Order: sequence, then C-alpha cells, then structure tokens
Amino acid sequence: MSIASIEHTDGFADDRRAQWAAQCTVPAEELGRCVNVDEVIARYGEAAVRPIIDGYLTADDLGREVLEDFAALPGATGRRMYQQALDHGIDSVDDPPASMVRLFELFDNRPAWVDDDQLRRGAVAYFRAGPMVSFALTCSVIAGSERAYGISRPVAFTGRLADNAYGRAKETTRWLVSAVRPGGMDRFSEGFKLTAQVRLVHAMTRKVISRNANWDWDDWGMPISDADGLYAISYDFSRAMVDPLLKVGVRFSDGEIEDIYALWRYIGWVMGVPEHLLHRDATHARQLADIYLALDPGADDECRRLVRQLIELATQEGDVSLDVFPKVVTKLFPPLRLRKLLYGFTRYWAGDVVADQLGVPDTWHKHLPHLAKPAMGAMELGRRAGWVHDDRTCDATLRLLSAAAAAQAGEGTIVSVDEIAVDVEKNAPSFAGGRRGHHRRAAPR
Repeated sequence: MSIASIEHTDGFADDRRAQWAAQCTVPAEELGRCVNVDEVIARYGEAAVRPIIDGYLTADDLGREVLEDFAALPGATGRRMYQQALDHGIDSVDDPPASMVRLFELFDNRPAWVDDDQLRRGAVAYFRAGPMVSFALTCSVIAGSERAYGISRPVAFTGRLADNAYGRAKETTRWLVSAVRPGGMDRFSEGFKLTAQVRLVHAMTRKVISRNANWDWDDWGMPISDADGLYAISYDFSRAMVDPLLKVGVRFSDGEIEDIYALWRYIGWVMGVPEHLLHRDATHARQLADIYLALDPGADDECRRLVRQLIELATQEGDVSLDVFPKVVTKLFPPLRLRKLLYGFTRYWAGDVVADQLGVPDTWHKHLPHLAKPAMGAMELGRRAGWVHDDRTCDATLRLLSAAAAAQAGEGTIVSVDEIAVDVEKNAPSFAGGRRGHHRRAAPR
C-alpha cells in the first residue's frame, strides 16, 4: 500500500489538540514550522500529508492523563507506582490510577505485528558494522536530529544541550544501547523500561513547556509532537543510521533493513507515536520522513549550535569527552584531529546542501570517509567467508557504547522530570529561536 492511501479522519487532530490545550491562534498548516504545504500536497497527496501536518498539534494523550493522575497523588507516589509496574507488572501495584492501568494494558498486549525474532535480527543488524556505528551515531544521527527546525525547538528551549551536553548525550546513548540491543524491547528488559520512562519524560517535558509563556505556539506548535515522534523513528534513529552505513560499504540485505525498521516501529509504539503515524515498512518510513522534511523550514542558528556542541563534545581533551570510539581510532586521531574527521563524515553523509545549512566546515576531510570502504568491504567478505560473526561484532559494539555511556555515581539513568522543570525555568526567558518558517518556504533540501 502506498503512502497516499493513508486514511485521514476529519476532526481527529482537533479532538487531541483540545486535550493537550494547544494555544495556537493559527491552523497547523500555517505554523511557522510548516512550509511548502501546497507543493508537498501536490506531490504526495492530501491524504498522505494531512495527518503529518495535523500531528504538529497533537501528542500522547494517554501519557498526559497518567501525569494528571499522578499529580493528584502525594509526593512521588505516582512515579514509584510506575516503576513498580515496569518491574513487576501492573497487577503488583495497589490501586493504580485508571490511566496507568490502560497504559500498561497496552504495554502488556503488544500489537500483532510485533515479531520477537525480527526485533532481534534488527538489533544485530543495527550494531553489526562495528566501529563504523560510532561514527554514524555521532555524525549522521546528530545531523538527522538537528537538520529539522521543528523537532529541535524543545531541545533548544530547555537548554539541555547548552548546559549539559555531556549528560544529555550519555542519556540518549544509554537509552539507545539498552532499547536497540538484542532482547532490549522484551517486556521486562531494561531497554523496554527506559523507553517507557522516556515516554513519561516526554509527557512531562511537554507539560512544562506548554505552561511557559515563552513557547511560540504559532511558530513551533505542540512540543514533542506526534509528527516529531514519527520523524524520530522513521528517519533519525533508523534511516540516518542505515543509509550512511550503506554508503561506506556495509551490505545490508533487504531483510535486514526491514528488520531494523520493524524494531524502530515497535520502539515508536511504546513511546506513544500513534498507530496512524507509524511506518509499516522501510519504503513507507522513507516516504513519511520525506514528507516531514519537505514541510520543515530547515536548520537555523540553534540547529547549527546544537550540531557544533555535540561534535565538540565527542572530541574534547580531558575527561569530559563522550568517548564512543575504539582506542585505535583515538590513538590515530587526537581530539582536534578527530573533530575534523567527524565534521568530514557529517558533510559526506548529510550532503553539501544540508551540511551547509548546518554550518559544517567544507574541507578536504569530507573525502576521508571513502577510505572506510575497503575496510568495510573486507568485513563483508569476512562475513561471507564465516570469519566475521554478526553476533560477536554486535556484542563488541554494544560493549564499547555501553562503557562510554555508563552512569557514574550519583548520575541518573535518564533525566528526571524535576531537572526538566528547572531547565525550562532557567533557559526559556532568554531563548530566541523562532520564525524560521516565517517566509513560508524552506531552503533547498
């Protein structure tokens, strides 16, 4: 089934927007973050584009209801209930709120399309490229998350990167490694629990931002919207990993690519992306992401600052770098030289148009990724000859990333809701990150 055949239910977005009380004075298609609407509809069709546009003003209603019910309980009772249910099941919780019961009924009754064997295959495929995975995570996934104006607003608004880039990068890597590893999304695994916690963190972030007078509703729409969730799973953590690895010589089979997208579809479902915005397969995911990017105005100064912060975080001298690279890489490339290499990979994978928007230096280092192709080709030959085993390479990659992202003493596994409130209160008054889409047409993509 093609993307154009997606059905759209009139009024659906308005009902959900009312529940989250979006404070926009304009319809979704007139938000500053939404551009080129007529051209995109002409290309993909109204039925395909409309749900994504409406998704700028909708979000996880069930997550909101859980938070509201928790707010009626004393102290941290709700959070303790949530953790208890994650660890031991909803039946182990005394008198849980009705919204929480509904959420865990979903968690405990997975969709029929979830295939555990496929999830495991997707996890192995995701990490089997060895050290090149570290480059893709640092360069392509970063560029993927920050190339889009709309999805970057909550990160910039809270100041989480400006004040604690190291902590946020570790949190994201820690969650990714836990959720995407083989077995990571089993119901009582650490990855599933962290993903369910991230869903609640997103809901709290949305709630805190929604109450702040400095959030520009008419430009940015709903914070961490349904459409942004679509983009995260259909492009940022999936395609932005697969395509770069293909470009440097990793030979994913069609089945492996489908397995990776199936894994991210399920992760998105647990995180609260609505069913009508979940991709069905790799082709559908690409179409959804293409529409999202075609509607987005593209990178602005805030996006460029976020990319610079994350690249520099991985290449600082001393003990504060997020060292996700093997020792052989860091020995050959001291921090400042490695930084140039990472910018080169970012430009090589993003392409000149997007790299220019992101302010990535255009130097001869963009040609260095070509040198990775022989190494990846040798690895692929080793796989076919039986000398290189996918499971072992996957495990080695996970050990490297896990060590880099490990929580230190006194450090939480993921951000707390209290930290989010403090960040918004501190950063929002000085944040000026709006009207990128004011002219209603995006820069070339």
